[in-house]
Amino acid sequence: MERTNDVLAYLGAIVRRNTRHYQSDFDYDKAMLFKAAQSETSDRTFYWMSRDCGTWCFLERDVFIRGSNANITWLYHEGEKGILTFRVRITGLDESGKKLAGEIQPFPYAEQVQRVRRAALPIRQLVGVYEDGTAFVAPRGETNTADIYKHGGIKESRYEPENETELSDLLVWEHRLQDKPPTRPRQRKPATRLH
Repeated sequence: MERTNDVLAYLGAIVRRNTRHYQSDFDYDKAMLFKAAQSETSDRTFYWMSRDCGTWCFLERDVFIRGSNANITWLYHEGEKGILTFRVRITGLDESGKKLAGEIQPFPYAEQVQRVRRAALPIRQLVGVYEDGTAFVAPRGETNTADIYKHGGIKESRYEPENETELSDLLVWEHRLQDKPPTRPRQRKPATRLH
Protein backbone atom coordinates (compact mmCIF):
# COMPACT_ATOMS: atom_id res chain seq x y z
CA MET A 1 0.00 0.00 0.00
CA GLU A 2 1.43 3.35 -1.01
CA ARG A 3 1.05 6.37 1.27
CA THR A 4 0.62 9.75 -0.38
CA ASN A 5 0.03 13.31 0.72
CA ASP A 6 -1.88 14.06 -2.46
CA VAL A 7 -4.38 11.29 -3.29
CA LEU A 8 -6.07 13.38 -5.98
CA ALA A 9 -2.81 14.06 -7.85
CA TYR A 10 -2.04 10.32 -7.80
CA LEU A 11 -5.50 9.34 -9.09
CA GLY A 12 -5.61 12.28 -11.53
CA ALA A 13 -2.43 11.03 -13.22
CA ILE A 14 -4.13 7.66 -13.72
CA VAL A 15 -7.20 9.35 -15.21
CA ARG A 16 -5.04 11.28 -17.70
CA ARG A 17 -3.25 8.06 -18.76
CA ASN A 18 -6.08 5.54 -18.72
CA THR A 19 -9.45 7.33 -19.08
CA ARG A 20 -9.90 8.72 -22.58
CA HIS A 21 -13.59 9.67 -22.37
CA TYR A 22 -15.65 11.23 -19.56
CA GLN A 23 -12.67 12.34 -17.50
CA SER A 24 -15.15 14.71 -15.80
CA ASP A 25 -16.43 11.68 -13.83
CA PHE A 26 -13.36 12.24 -11.67
CA ASP A 27 -14.93 15.49 -10.37
CA TYR A 28 -17.64 13.42 -8.64
CA ASP A 29 -14.99 11.14 -7.16
CA LYS A 30 -13.04 14.11 -5.79
CA ALA A 31 -16.16 15.51 -4.12
CA MET A 32 -16.93 12.15 -2.50
CA LEU A 33 -13.38 11.73 -1.19
CA PHE A 34 -13.25 15.30 0.17
CA LYS A 35 -16.59 14.81 1.93
CA ALA A 36 -15.24 11.67 3.62
CA ALA A 37 -12.07 13.49 4.71
CA GLN A 38 -14.11 16.27 6.32
CA SER A 39 -16.44 13.91 8.17
CA GLU A 40 -15.61 12.55 11.62
CA THR A 41 -17.92 9.55 11.33
CA SER A 42 -17.83 8.70 7.64
CA ASP A 43 -16.33 5.56 6.14
CA ARG A 44 -13.07 6.49 4.50
CA THR A 45 -12.18 3.40 2.47
CA PHE A 46 -13.20 3.39 -1.18
CA TYR A 47 -12.82 1.34 -4.31
CA TRP A 48 -11.85 3.48 -7.27
CA MET A 49 -11.96 2.38 -10.90
CA SER A 50 -10.48 4.00 -14.01
CA ARG A 51 -11.90 2.81 -17.34
CA ASP A 52 -11.56 3.96 -20.93
CA CYS A 53 -14.97 5.62 -20.57
CA GLY A 54 -15.02 7.18 -17.11
CA THR A 55 -14.30 6.48 -13.47
CA TRP A 56 -16.25 5.12 -10.51
CA CYS A 57 -15.74 5.62 -6.79
CA PHE A 58 -17.68 3.63 -4.18
CA LEU A 59 -17.45 2.90 -0.50
CA GLU A 60 -15.63 -0.40 -0.20
CA ARG A 61 -18.29 -1.88 2.10
CA ASP A 62 -21.07 -1.09 -0.40
CA VAL A 63 -19.31 -3.04 -3.15
CA PHE A 64 -19.67 -6.15 -0.95
CA ILE A 65 -23.40 -5.63 -0.27
CA ARG A 66 -25.31 -7.52 -2.96
CA GLY A 67 -27.86 -5.40 -4.78
CA SER A 68 -26.44 -2.03 -3.72
CA ASN A 69 -25.74 0.46 -6.51
CA ALA A 70 -22.00 0.04 -5.85
CA ASN A 71 -22.19 -3.75 -6.07
CA ILE A 72 -24.22 -3.77 -9.28
CA THR A 73 -21.96 -1.23 -11.00
CA TRP A 74 -18.74 -2.89 -9.84
CA LEU A 75 -19.84 -6.24 -11.24
CA TYR A 76 -21.21 -4.74 -14.47
CA HIS A 77 -17.79 -3.98 -15.93
CA GLU A 78 -16.53 -7.54 -15.62
CA GLY A 79 -14.86 -8.57 -18.86
CA GLU A 80 -13.94 -5.04 -19.96
CA LYS A 81 -10.31 -4.50 -20.89
CA GLY A 82 -8.06 -1.76 -19.52
CA ILE A 83 -9.71 -1.34 -16.12
CA LEU A 84 -7.43 -0.18 -13.32
CA THR A 85 -8.71 -0.56 -9.74
CA PHE A 86 -7.48 0.72 -6.39
CA ARG A 87 -8.42 0.64 -2.74
CA VAL A 88 -8.19 4.22 -1.47
CA ARG A 89 -8.18 4.99 2.24
CA ILE A 90 -8.42 8.66 3.12
CA THR A 91 -6.52 9.59 6.29
CA GLY A 92 -7.30 13.32 6.27
CA LEU A 93 -6.59 16.73 4.81
CA ASP A 94 -3.24 18.49 4.74
CA GLU A 95 -2.75 21.74 6.67
CA SER A 96 -3.99 23.85 3.75
CA GLY A 97 -7.20 21.82 3.57
CA LYS A 98 -6.73 21.41 -0.18
CA LYS A 99 -4.92 18.07 -0.46
CA LEU A 100 -6.11 14.65 0.64
CA ALA A 101 -3.67 12.37 2.41
CA GLY A 102 -4.19 8.64 2.26
CA GLU A 103 -3.13 5.19 1.22
CA ILE A 104 -3.61 3.68 -2.21
CA GLN A 105 -3.46 -0.04 -3.02
CA PRO A 106 -3.78 -1.23 -6.63
CA PHE A 107 -5.34 -4.63 -7.19
CA PRO A 108 -6.29 -6.71 -10.25
CA TYR A 109 -9.96 -6.14 -11.06
CA ALA A 110 -10.46 -9.43 -12.94
CA GLU A 111 -9.56 -11.50 -9.85
CA GLN A 112 -11.22 -9.27 -7.30
CA VAL A 113 -14.56 -8.98 -9.11
CA GLN A 114 -14.88 -12.78 -8.87
CA ARG A 115 -14.46 -12.58 -5.09
CA VAL A 116 -17.11 -9.86 -4.91
CA ARG A 117 -19.49 -11.98 -6.98
CA ARG A 118 -19.02 -14.99 -4.67
CA ALA A 119 -18.85 -13.26 -1.28
CA ALA A 120 -21.20 -10.25 -1.38
CA LEU A 121 -23.74 -10.24 1.44
CA PRO A 122 -27.46 -9.51 1.03
CA ILE A 123 -28.96 -6.12 1.92
CA ARG A 124 -30.95 -6.04 5.13
CA GLN A 125 -31.98 -2.39 4.78
CA LEU A 126 -31.10 1.08 3.59
CA VAL A 127 -31.12 3.70 6.35
CA GLY A 128 -30.85 7.40 5.81
CA VAL A 129 -32.13 10.93 6.07
CA TYR A 130 -34.19 12.88 3.55
CA GLU A 131 -33.30 16.47 2.63
CA ASP A 132 -35.95 17.77 5.05
CA GLY A 133 -34.33 15.91 7.98
CA THR A 134 -36.80 13.02 8.16
CA ALA A 135 -35.10 9.69 8.88
CA PHE A 136 -36.09 6.57 6.93
CA VAL A 137 -35.50 2.83 6.88
CA ALA A 138 -36.09 0.93 3.63
CA PRO A 139 -36.13 -2.87 4.01
CA ARG A 140 -33.95 -4.58 1.38
CA GLY A 141 -33.03 -1.10 0.08
CA GLU A 142 -36.38 -0.60 -1.65
CA THR A 143 -37.12 3.12 -1.34
CA ASN A 144 -40.52 4.64 -2.03
CA THR A 145 -40.29 7.18 -4.88
CA ALA A 146 -43.28 9.15 -3.56
CA ASP A 147 -41.56 9.54 -0.17
CA ILE A 148 -38.35 10.70 -1.84
CA TYR A 149 -40.20 13.47 -3.70
CA LYS A 150 -42.30 14.36 -0.65
CA HIS A 151 -39.20 14.92 1.52
CA GLY A 152 -37.04 16.62 -1.13
CA GLY A 153 -34.70 13.78 -2.04
CA ILE A 154 -32.23 11.68 -0.08
CA LYS A 155 -29.53 13.64 1.77
CA GLU A 156 -27.57 10.70 3.22
CA SER A 157 -28.00 6.95 3.14
CA ARG A 158 -26.18 3.79 4.11
CA TYR A 159 -26.74 0.17 3.15
CA GLU A 160 -26.74 -2.32 6.00
CA PRO A 161 -26.03 -6.00 5.32
CA GLU A 162 -27.74 -8.95 6.99
CA ASN A 163 -24.66 -9.38 9.19
CA GLU A 164 -22.32 -6.42 9.85
CA THR A 165 -19.72 -8.59 11.63
CA GLU A 166 -19.53 -10.92 8.64
CA LEU A 167 -19.00 -7.91 6.37
CA SER A 168 -16.17 -6.63 8.59
CA ASP A 169 -14.49 -10.06 8.52
CA LEU A 170 -14.91 -10.24 4.76
CA LEU A 171 -13.21 -6.86 4.28
CA VAL A 172 -10.29 -7.84 6.52
CA TRP A 173 -9.80 -10.99 4.42
CA GLU A 174 -10.05 -8.99 1.19
CA HIS A 175 -7.37 -6.55 2.42
CA ARG A 176 -5.03 -9.45 3.13
CA LEU A 177 -5.49 -10.74 -0.41
CA GLN A 178 -4.99 -7.30 -1.96
CA ASP A 179 -1.94 -6.47 0.17
CA LYS A 180 -0.20 -9.73 -0.64
CA PRO A 181 2.68 -9.17 -3.05
CA PRO A 182 2.14 -10.83 -6.41
CA THR A 183 3.86 -14.17 -6.75
CA ARG A 184 6.19 -14.74 -9.61
CA PRO A 185 5.92 -17.99 -11.48
CA ARG A 186 8.70 -20.37 -10.60
CA GLN A 187 11.23 -20.69 -13.34
CA ARG A 188 12.22 -24.15 -14.39
CA LYS A 189 15.84 -25.04 -14.51
CA PRO A 190 16.98 -25.81 -18.03
CA ALA A 191 17.28 -29.52 -18.69
CA THR A 192 20.83 -30.77 -18.79
CA ARG A 193 21.78 -32.57 -21.92
CA LEU A 194 23.72 -35.74 -21.63
CA HIS A 195 26.13 -36.40 -24.49
